[in-house]
Amino acid sequence: MKVKVIKKAELESLGEQSESIPAKPKRRRLKQAVEQWVEEIRAKTEAEEHVILESLLHPETGSSHS
Repeated sequence: MKVKVIKKAELESLGEQSESIPAKPKRRRLKQAVEQWVEEIRAKTEAEEHVILESLLHPETGSSHS
């Protein structure tokens, strides 16, 4: 009887884990992390490009921003 209870509890816990974790969770999380990282880099790069362009177009005001 105890063996069945333990196995049932183990199966239920495994079932809960498999329901809460989607298929290929590591790959999906990794993809999301990479996409977020790329977006952050893109935003930072665009901001830096804007500062560089401003400093080239307006050398007197561009230096005061930084």
